[in-house]
Amino acid sequence: MHDIWNPWHGCVKCSEGCQNCYMFFLDRMRDRNGHGIYQGR
Repeated sequence: MHDIWNPWHGCVKCSEGCQNCYMFFLDRMRDRNGHGIYQGR
């Protein structure tokens, strides 16, 4: 996973499987909001 880069960040939860999404977990730990989709660096 360390070699993957995605210029986009954020997501819209669309199914029950999204409850345990790693992105939202990591965003909570980093005090970020993953609900808005935006272009990162």
